Amino acid sequence: MNYRMILVFILSSLFLTSCLSSQEIERLGVINTRGIDITDQGEIELSLVIFQFEAQSQNFTKVVSGKGSTIKGAVVNAGLETNFILAPGKIQLDLFGKETAEKGILPYLDTAKRDANIPDTMLLAVSNTPAKDMINIQEQNISMNIGQFLHDLIQENGTGQKFPNVSLQDFITTFYDDGQDPLLPIIDLQDNKPFIAGIGVFKEDKLVGELPNGDLLYINLMEGNIKDRWLEISLSMEPFKEFLKNEPKDEEELHLAFNIIKGDSKSKLKEKKSLKYETEVMMDVNLFEISAEIPLDNEEVRKKLEEEVNKKIQSDYERIFSTLQELNADPFDYGVLYRIKKKDGKLTTEEWSEIYPDIKVDFKIKTNIIRHGITN
Repeated sequence: MNYRMILVFILSSLFLTSCLSSQEIERLGVINTRGIDITDQGEIELSLVIFQFEAQSQNFTKVVSGKGSTIKGAVVNAGLETNFILAPGKIQLDLFGKETAEKGILPYLDTAKRDANIPDTMLLAVSNTPAKDMINIQEQNISMNIGQFLHDLIQENGTGQKFPNVSLQDFITTFYDDGQDPLLPIIDLQDNKPFIAGIGVFKEDKLVGELPNGDLLYINLMEGNIKDRWLEISLSMEPFKEFLKNEPKDEEELHLAFNIIKGDSKSKLKEKKSLKYETEVMMDVNLFEISAEIPLDNEEVRKKLEEEVNKKIQSDYERIFSTLQELNADPFDYGVLYRIKKKDGKLTTEEWSEIYPDIKVDFKIKTNIIRHGITN
């Protein structure tokens, strides 16, 4: 979406929801993105990407900053850097500096939730750098204003993977639903350009660790139905060497790219007393690319490939879950399943924090290769 389209959308919203004159609109600086840091003195430091509507200006966006004891105070302070009236308007993203996220972001979210001008659909993310450094990236490095770039990066990044459930409403709902914890994208800089560097794991409202961004597909599978997503996997070549067609047998790995036609998962608490869970992950896939020529028309070979893919994905889920237990964070909602099985249907955060590290999950993976494609 380019600047002019964004401005038309915002202007239309302002005209429809208010009685502002064109002169009044030209005096507005509509906040699009907020970067939130905490200073060494404990003050809130806000970095704001704003849209401005001044008729004579060729620059549609500007970054201003301010400090204060509250969000409101920091916005007022930021207003001293501009001759525009700062208005929440259509805030698309709140970006928290890593140190701020580690201390807890709920106070800022509660403030946002109570503000009728801030949409529930506003996205949330964490910056590995101070948020102000990310907000002040030069636009020539990203070809659009930084707020819109970060929003689009989260919505659909370069891998074709959407980050699940990262709106203000999603985070608040997860936080107050006992037995589950939120996840947020972690953004960093590479060659002075933002990219999603990892998956931020939260315990309640505090950032406690992260998973590699390569695990995003597995997270999406746990969230619900997915389709038309890409999965790249490397397997040991050993189980397939006897099937190779005129290939050197010194290759150690078999590389594969799948397009997931349909993917889903379901979890259940099998034995409450022994804390045993079962999670099933089911995928129908097209094999799009494979690094060695093996006879996939042979049913035995195809079944062997599905079996090895299942083992690899199971191992990846076990690694992810081990990390989550070490962090004592439960984004896979096993606590919700436990709470449902309790007679009173209640589960405190403290109670689940004691139980969660001891639960056992049996991951069962079922991959069905529908079609197979090209060989490298």
